[in-house]
Amino acid sequence: MLSNAAGQLFGYSLQFPRALLRLLQSGTDAKVGIEVCGDVSVFFPDGKILSEEDKSSLSRNVLTDTSTNLWKTFYNWINAINNRNLNARTDKFILYTNHTVTSDSVVLKLSEAKESKDIDEIVRFSINKLEKISKEQYVFKYMNSVLKENKDIFVEMIPNFEIIVDHKADDVYDSIRKEIRNKVVPEVQIEYLLGSLTGWLQTTISQKIASAEPAIISYSEFGTYFLHLFTMIRNKQELIDYALSKIPAKNELAQKARERPLYIKQLEIIKSSQDDIIEAVSDYFRANINRQEWIEKAIINETSMQDFQDRLYSFHQNSKKQIALTKSHETSENQGQLLLLSCKNRRERISNMDPPDKTVQGTYHVLADEPCLGWHPDWQSHFL
Repeated sequence: MLSNAAGQLFGYSLQFPRALLRLLQSGTDAKVGIEVCGDVSVFFPDGKILSEEDKSSLSRNVLTDTSTNLWKTFYNWINAINNRNLNARTDKFILYTNHTVTSDSVVLKLSEAKESKDIDEIVRFSINKLEKISKEQYVFKYMNSVLKENKDIFVEMIPNFEIIVDHKADDVYDSIRKEIRNKVVPEVQIEYLLGSLTGWLQTTISQKIASAEPAIISYSEFGTYFLHLFTMIRNKQELIDYALSKIPAKNELAQKARERPLYIKQLEIIKSSQDDIIEAVSDYFRANINRQEWIEKAIINETSMQDFQDRLYSFHQNSKKQIALTKSHETSENQGQLLLLSCKNRRERISNMDPPDKTVQGTYHVLADEPCLGWHPDWQSHFL
């Protein structure tokens, strides 16, 4: 039961990267759908349709010569043709699988057959397979419908049929990376774009389904989002937020807070609320993750990061002096809260680029953890 569920989830999850690949490959005015006219479909402005069915398995080839997966797919396509949702002569029929098919398999021969004599030969071969199958077998009705009851339609669609085989689980993502790379995207930004586009696609499709809309995305919608990311990268006015998908869950953040690292103790002595402490843990991790990614990908260097931290430190020191002069009547805890708030609202750039939200706040917590600075007016006596 669990194995079947995992296999079904894996199959469904493949539709998103396949749809993303189709969006990257399709031209202006095209639209891509999920579970609209196939697992993945492309609607071209001239009225033609590409219908793709994705057949995957965690452990075995699901497209054997007499498999239900294979013949039910053709059966469904033919029904769509009979219902005038697809056209056998003008539309494309794609079968995608994550398992190797043998060179003598029916599905591969159907994919390769473009001439009449080759088509007739593979159809005769398939009919011979059908003759050896009992009518009680589940696959019989599908093969019989395709090969006998709707043979003319089947023969007509074969030249437009193609099988695509990805031998490794990551092959589909490698194809996406190639398409992104072809758009002259810097190599260090490809993984960020891949993750951002995948997340955007899943969110957009989910929102359309929740609104009872067809799960169809126009190239225009996709292009607008892609252009925003692409422009941001090319102009280099904003640093990419690599941490968004890596921040621990709220219960994990709470656990980190209970471990009471030094920057949390710095907040405790100025009586910060529990919500502020959880936020600080999140900001700390976000700043650390991004720093590591930016330096590793050579987007910034250690010198740039040190300069950024030095400017934050300088602002902290000046704010501390100002608060000591103007808010001396406040308690030490309140002075610390005012200093923290002032620093959290600070805006600084890194290498003339705007860092993501929470970078300043998180970096201040990193500095408080070292400890280079603190919030309480007398923090040194507590922690040094």
